[in-house]
Amino acid sequence: MPLHPLSVAADLVGVNPAATPLKTIFPSLSQEQRHGAALVGNEDPAWETLAQDDSISIYRKKAWKEIIELTYGHTGTYLAAFDRGTLIDILPFFLVKDPLGRKKLISTPYQGSNGGFMCQDPGVRQDLIEKAMEFARAQQVQYVEIRSINPVPELEEAGFIVQKPFLVSILPLSRVEENWQRLTPKHRRNVRHAARSGVDVQKARNYSDMQVFYDMLADHYKRLGIPFLGEKFFRLVWERLLCKDCGSLLIARHQGEIIGGHLMLFNGKTMVSKFSVTRHHDRYAKLYSAYALYWEAIRIGVERGLTAFDLGITGAGNVGLREFKTRLGAEEKPLHFYYYRLKGELPDYESYYSAYKLPRLLWKHAPAWLTNRVGNLINTWIC
Repeated sequence: MPLHPLSVAADLVGVNPAATPLKTIFPSLSQEQRHGAALVGNEDPAWETLAQDDSISIYRKKAWKEIIELTYGHTGTYLAAFDRGTLIDILPFFLVKDPLGRKKLISTPYQGSNGGFMCQDPGVRQDLIEKAMEFARAQQVQYVEIRSINPVPELEEAGFIVQKPFLVSILPLSRVEENWQRLTPKHRRNVRHAARSGVDVQKARNYSDMQVFYDMLADHYKRLGIPFLGEKFFRLVWERLLCKDCGSLLIARHQGEIIGGHLMLFNGKTMVSKFSVTRHHDRYAKLYSAYALYWEAIRIGVERGLTAFDLGITGAGNVGLREFKTRLGAEEKPLHFYYYRLKGELPDYESYYSAYKLPRLLWKHAPAWLTNRVGNLINTWIC
């Protein structure tokens, strides 16, 4: 069973932060801000410089910040660490609120692994943690959550607890021939079968392709009984990222009909599998369009010179999906979700699929117009 929408994103996999220090200068900083950690102003001209730096994660850039703010109204708060005016780390947080007045601080929502730190210096990390906690207490949030692909001992030293509810699958990218050999024989056979069956995979032609893709995704999650994101999020991803070559939407067609799609984001040297879906009907099952979509994505990643393909995160109990990814040649790593409780209860992602059985059943049978509207509201908090 696929995971909740939050669980399909990536980190700076394949990039050694210690070996690739950031060199971006923030000329607008005051003398006091030129050392240590500080909040980054929303209108700072250095955002444009960050946008041009391919070594910085897409989830740390202003485009992603604006997508989340415009879709859900969450306030993006970016903490930056400086050394003599040079940016050495940037930690994205979002202040998430719900209609009941609850608040939490997350780095970062609507993805699973790209919170955390880029810099390896313990002192820098401690400065950022201190500033984050100051902000969290001032905002009177219930808890602080930081999602990281790597362990962060400084967070545990600061009193955070860690949970490891998911695994992330990372596929190394090298050359087309080498990645083809990474596929198991059965996966290679299914890719060839899709081609022989007439499945054609191309980049999306226009936003109408994205709309069809979104409708398939919304239907897929409804059948699973899982509230899904609203279409506005996908429109902004199209406008702010895909139209600027920061990602790609692959569309699978058969005899002119769209039967599947795969949305990827380009994240430094890593390609992120954000969402993937194929049509739900027996007559499409033997076309193996999912295999064609993943193989085309791998080929594109190699051609772009990327070094890793993040295939998203999976619950440990979802054996079928985990096996599908490992048979593409991916390797699994545990994700680290860190929490600091200030008041209220912490989320329990590990029991997400064993709970809410009756609401899920009702959700599956509710009319689509209702689930589409209410689902977006639910995802304002569950993110």
